[in-house]
Amino acid sequence: MRFLFALTVAISTSILAATPVSPPVSPAPQAPAQITRVPLTDFAKPTDVRTIALSPDGKTIAVTSPKGDYGTVLAFIDTATMKATAGFADTGDRVPGYVVWANNDRVILSIVRKFGGFAQPQLTGELIGVNRDGTRVKPLFGGEGVMQAGTHLKTRASDQGYAQIADPLVGDPKFTLITVNAFGANGSFTELHRMNEDSGAHSKLLRAPIRNGEFLLDHNNAPRFVIGEDTDGSIKVFRRDGDAWTIVHDEAKDQGLLSPLTFARDNASFYAFWNAHKGPATLVRVDAKTMKRTDVYVPKTASPTGLFLTADRKDVYAILTQDGATKVEIIDKNAAEAQAWLAFSKSFPDSLVEPAGYSTNGEVALFKVSASNNSGEYYLYDLKKRTARFLFPTDAWMEPSQMAKTTPFRFKARDGQSLSGYFTLPNNTPPKNLPLVVMPHGGPHQIRDDDRYDDWAQMLASRGYAVLKVNFRGSNGYGTEFLTAGYKEWGGKMQDDVTDATQWAINQGYSDPKRIAIAGASYGGYAALMGAVREPELYRAVITYAGLSDLELMYTRGDIEDSIYGVNYLKRVLGEDKADLKKRSPANLAAQIQAPVLIIHGGQDQRVPVVHASRMRDALTAAGKKVEYDEVRDEMHGFFKQANKIEAYTRMLAFLDKYLAVQPEVSAP
Repeated sequence: MRFLFALTVAISTSILAATPVSPPVSPAPQAPAQITRVPLTDFAKPTDVRTIALSPDGKTIAVTSPKGDYGTVLAFIDTATMKATAGFADTGDRVPGYVVWANNDRVILSIVRKFGGFAQPQLTGELIGVNRDGTRVKPLFGGEGVMQAGTHLKTRASDQGYAQIADPLVGDPKFTLITVNAFGANGSFTELHRMNEDSGAHSKLLRAPIRNGEFLLDHNNAPRFVIGEDTDGSIKVFRRDGDAWTIVHDEAKDQGLLSPLTFARDNASFYAFWNAHKGPATLVRVDAKTMKRTDVYVPKTASPTGLFLTADRKDVYAILTQDGATKVEIIDKNAAEAQAWLAFSKSFPDSLVEPAGYSTNGEVALFKVSASNNSGEYYLYDLKKRTARFLFPTDAWMEPSQMAKTTPFRFKARDGQSLSGYFTLPNNTPPKNLPLVVMPHGGPHQIRDDDRYDDWAQMLASRGYAVLKVNFRGSNGYGTEFLTAGYKEWGGKMQDDVTDATQWAINQGYSDPKRIAIAGASYGGYAALMGAVREPELYRAVITYAGLSDLELMYTRGDIEDSIYGVNYLKRVLGEDKADLKKRSPANLAAQIQAPVLIIHGGQDQRVPVVHASRMRDALTAAGKKVEYDEVRDEMHGFFKQANKIEAYTRMLAFLDKYLAVQPEVSAP
């Protein structure tokens, strides 16, 4: 087994071992390759490391880790001794989300509310301060009268709204810049506030010119730009000229989308993603006065997904790309941080090496090493000594040698559209005539599949199933034109893309055409059902997990329709023609489904209420189809409890084995 890393409420002993080594860096210890039936518990456990942050002086690592099924623990790890100190613990569905170092001695935690394993956690707007020795756990911002779950600390009664950290002002030992929005389903005009890191007292500096705006601060902490989404879904960018705001970009008029990211070192220009609607986004540098754009990085097929800043946070030296495999691309080879990354990453040629933090003096780096078959390992790198230490794995129980590798592929859909996908093959198995599970992603918009470690795909591969994912049109990351090509194509061209990817696997000889299943969660569950409707002869088994089945219900049930933003989103992506919505709803098309269907759903699901599952079950039963139904009353949009996840995985595998695990048909000689 790899090094153990387990955080509990009472952390007082050294739980990690770190041994200095000289480059090339020795990878974390791993077991020899062997055929092993990995326990389902390994895929159901929550990851040991949820968030991680290196202190400005590089002497402490703040880590959040799960406690039980719902709770979260914050611990501080001394990088010299590797001893951990408990800092904070919370339980329930409202827990610490991300950690930001305000200075060398104090962090600020944001609180999020969890809606299930497949739903993006939502910020509650509460902020909590904690010293790195675990003292002065204090609410800094929160709604009136709200109790912090599990902490018994009442929030500041004067705070009515929600806050996010705009800039921690690491060089300022007392204050942090935060943004504040008043409560309301349709958002409010964002305000920039200056907050005392110890008491939470804050004062307004200025207000954004658009609802839910995000400020772009320069290196003097002056708010220079604001980007926000209007109620119609279009993005607008404002520049502050004196005391006035001027619109400098309007997506609806300027034939493209400009997304400001961070100021460059000269403080006169900033980096941004520019999406000209057709093709992926480009990293550009923009003159703050003239708004003239200069290309910095032009991708081949997919938009970049993130930037890596220098240790002083004043410039960009690398970018994260997803042209096929996820990679780090250096854009400033002269930067000390780039040279450190290049030296360290040479020891991991087949892995993704991501910078996870730098000390502000640029002497200490925190790196994460991961791969499609490795959820991650953390290393501390000394830039002066050019030595590294293995710290701990993300998941102590996981053995990369027992996990399957994922390979990117590209192909053309029936109408000539180029598409990208990812194929996971089980270990120690010839890649021919395998039982296949096609797994469309959720979302479906503003999200995409990639080649990072995936519990569900690994679980299926560990039982001998190949897994196919495809970024069908409508997926994020390939430009606005590709994204909007999926609008009002739920069950249409988006579904055709999934079918064409399945056919690609058959044509390559990877998949036995008589042993193909389709399974998905959330929108992926809808796509699984519609796949069975559209292609009754192709799929032999269907699994819908927290999946929707009735498009009309999206307008009347669930949390999406609670705001004008949500309603306008539904109008854009689904349309309002009720007759058309009925024709694209699996609950109305059960008679066309031939494959047996397994329905798994949480009874407390707010994103896709359980009525979607019960209606689909009733429709299949009325049509005389084979259907298995599992409603777990205490779960939400994707399961949290480990026992419930294991039960769901067990049922999925039994279902697939029943309908797919047959001998491939052999033609007569």
